[in-house]
Amino acid sequence: MSHPSAALSLALLAALLLGAALLLGGAPRRALARGGVDLRGTTALEARFFRDLRDDRLERWSLADAFLIASGVREEDDLARARRWVDDLARRAEEALRPHAAPEARADHLLRWLHAEALTRYRASATDAVALIRRGEYNCLSSCLLYGIIGLRLGLNVRGVAVERHAFCRVYEHPTALAGRAWDVETTTAYGFNPGRDIALPQGVVSVPRSRYRDRRELELTELLGLIYTNHMGLSDAFPTLPDRALAYQKALLFFPGDERLQHNLLAVYTQHIAALLSGGGARPARLDEARAYLAQLAAHDGRDVYVSALRVSLAEALAERARAEGGGAAAARLLGSPRAALGLDGDESPPPGAAAAVALLAAREGLREARARAAAGDEGGAAEAYLRALTAGAAASKRATAAAKGAAGSLREQLRAQQLNYLAEAKNLIIDLLNARALDLAARLAALGARLHPRDGDFERLGRAARPR
Repeated sequence: MSHPSAALSLALLAALLLGAALLLGGAPRRALARGGVDLRGTTALEARFFRDLRDDRLERWSLADAFLIASGVREEDDLARARRWVDDLARRAEEALRPHAAPEARADHLLRWLHAEALTRYRASATDAVALIRRGEYNCLSSCLLYGIIGLRLGLNVRGVAVERHAFCRVYEHPTALAGRAWDVETTTAYGFNPGRDIALPQGVVSVPRSRYRDRRELELTELLGLIYTNHMGLSDAFPTLPDRALAYQKALLFFPGDERLQHNLLAVYTQHIAALLSGGGARPARLDEARAYLAQLAAHDGRDVYVSALRVSLAEALAERARAEGGGAAAARLLGSPRAALGLDGDESPPPGAAAAVALLAAREGLREARARAAAGDEGGAAEAYLRALTAGAAASKRATAAAKGAAGSLREQLRAQQLNYLAEAKNLIIDLLNARALDLAARLAALGARLHPRDGDFERLGRAARPR
């Protein structure tokens, strides 16, 4: 007759969540909500660049700078050396391609020249500029970005194309508009310009097959830079911890703010990390203050409240447990009496209705614990009064929770339902314990209160009958 504990699993919640002269430009970054990227843990160079990227103040940064910084160049001296490498490469390419002025010929011969001079070895994990500069190693993304950066300096109109697990370039005949003829460029091979044609060479004829990709996404090269971070996460251990991955996804979204997959992955990483902090792990204390700080960051990105409110309720439950351990039930009740404090909200921010209802259910459960303690001490009158207060508050909170759940995200709906079930289970389990202790009069009184305040729940009526002698 009693309900098993239905507390929302944090693991389940987490699962409900996966040339100096050529200046950066394009569409506004559409800065992430309420402040955007959290730049703690970055160097001064990175922080300055990403603030400017967030705020569309990019006059002092080139596309090459962005490629280098996104690739992990973190200090001014390293950036200056890498800039010189790019500048020298562009200068030599301009000289070598002077005989090829038409866009088609220039685009074709630029790819061949880069493979002779810079792109020396394909490596699937070589997704950034650092491996390219140091060892000539490249993959589809890094070769596409280098081709685009040098091509733009040589007057070509180059865009990026992203498909599933691959990237390549597209060059337009018109110098500034997406008009006229256009050619795909598979940058991982020297003969990847306009694939599907026969290319006559002194040693014979070669042909790079044309691939028919589904779900092609044509992007600005600045947007393509955001994929460096996701490539690193899939192909290397560049971002080993959840906080590292959260920061990487934030940076990626500043380059590519419209990408729903990046946004989803960022929310999932935050959710997983906060859930891990709240669960603590064995005897290790849960790092609740750190969880509160990451919740504030998550709130800046989770504009539709897919996860924040549900995680805030989990935080409130963990904070109440800590308060109870340190100061008893009275301390937990005081905390839960202030929903803003329990939910870890700062300033004058009002608690979301669903989260506030869940805290009220937690407070009702705390009141039921008080009733249990009074019953154990033999204070039947005090137990009945505490039980009545808790059930009155719990019944009202349960109605609010039901109303809030109708428009809530799935994670919060699950959280609210779990809190309702846990509250009712607490109320019924107290009566069951009294029945087992043969305290039938008090069990009957509490069952009658439960039946009156929760008339649709037949368990209270059945418990009441069990308390009346035959």
